[in-house]
Amino acid sequence: METDNAAFEAVLRGTQAQAPHDQCWAITRLLEYAPYSEIRRLLPDEVLLQRWLAASDGKATVVLSPLDTPLVTLGGMTGSTWPKQLALKRAHVFAYAMNNYWHTNYKAEQGGRHVFRFSLTSSKGAFSKSEAVSEGWEMFCPPVAQSGQGSHQPVLSAAANSLVSIQPARLPLLAFKQAEDESGFVFRVCDFSGADGALKLTLPKPAVEAFQCDLVEANARKQPGTGKTVTVPMKAFSPVTVKARFEHAPYAK
Repeated sequence: METDNAAFEAVLRGTQAQAPHDQCWAITRLLEYAPYSEIRRLLPDEVLLQRWLAASDGKATVVLSPLDTPLVTLGGMTGSTWPKQLALKRAHVFAYAMNNYWHTNYKAEQGGRHVFRFSLTSSKGAFSKSEAVSEGWEMFCPPVAQSGQGSHQPVLSAAANSLVSIQPARLPLLAFKQAEDESGFVFRVCDFSGADGALKLTLPKPAVEAFQCDLVEANARKQPGTGKTVTVPMKAFSPVTVKARFEHAPYAK
């Protein structure tokens, strides 16, 4: 049976029954198929996290990353109460670990061993969006190092104090890898906190050429200047991909 948007929202809020559909069916369908913006609009008492959340009283800040349970309620167990305003009286977070609401072909219980991971950190001082973004991403998606097989020649001829330095501080380095065309190395950064401005990369050795390209390393635009420092424009909430080519680098496999 087809349901239009108005009828679906009425079932979702529990103000209308449309057999065999009920509120639990509507919540499940919303979470399965709706875009994030619609979930935020239609489920005001529940919050669908992307990577992290933070709570601060001005003197200390706590950052939490629920690695396996992105749907939470804030302040209390307020599921399906539909408040018009979110009034937080306590910094409590409740995670929806399981969803047993869909009753046609799922059991009302789920047995076996289940693991739900939560990463938590704290710091002194008031809330800082850039620090929370950095800490949240580091907990949710920590760096992964992978060793290759076969013989590899070093890119650097001597030890370096730092592999790469990024300014502004707290911008996450999402990737450092060999370019797909094997003609350099790629550094990928994303401004998740909306700082805007310019990205400054300090490399371990001078680059012969530096390019800004897209996520698939195409549409390369050569950046002015060479050396150990590369500066490229950066838009708020956008990724930046920089490809650097070093002199006499052993790119071939």
